[in-house]
Amino acid sequence: MFTGLVETTGSVISLKKSQDIVQIKIMAPEILKELYYGQSISVSGACLTITALDHRSFIVEMIPETTGKTTLGRLSAGSRVNIERALQTGSRLDGHLVTGHVDGIGIIQNFQPRGRSTEITISADPAILAQMVSKGSVTVDGISLTIIDVSETFFSVGIIPATLKNTTLGFATMGDAVNIESDILGKYVQKFLFLRGNDNRVKKTEGLTWDTLAGSGWTSS
Repeated sequence: MFTGLVETTGSVISLKKSQDIVQIKIMAPEILKELYYGQSISVSGACLTITALDHRSFIVEMIPETTGKTTLGRLSAGSRVNIERALQTGSRLDGHLVTGHVDGIGIIQNFQPRGRSTEITISADPAILAQMVSKGSVTVDGISLTIIDVSETFFSVGIIPATLKNTTLGFATMGDAVNIESDILGKYVQKFLFLRGNDNRVKKTEGLTWDTLAGSGWTSS
């Protein structure tokens, strides 16, 4: 489990394919001393396992599910990735609960300056967007962000200068692909609504609204 607060960025040294497994060697000197064999680590939002490490780099392995559903399958030597170690029990949860299980890929559509901050618009699969709500949380390339707006085709998030400086979003351009993970809590609520649909009170779960929640017996305090 992660928080979506990126600790550092790493640089891909090499990729090596052996049958259906792809090994990624990553250099991340800022946190290398804290890493160990078998550790879970978030690489641009995807939860992977460290299978080897040395004095300057660590190696993680990807199965076809990871290469097919995330942007990690598109990496090459020199690519930058966001790095976060797993959440420690007892630590402050400064971001939100992030599983590192990427739902799919989004495409950056626009960067809009808002004073010192930047608003980024990202298109994504409607099934993923249906799990989002305005002012809710979303993970973009492993970064915990707050949703400004969401529609059937896109969502937008606000980025502060520190995030642009310390994550790969500072290097991103329009048309770039990013890993998207919606809030796990929203997924459970959506599944609940789907199951409750058998009693004819909820027929669809294209999006979560107060009306659909109220129709399923939820009340606000």
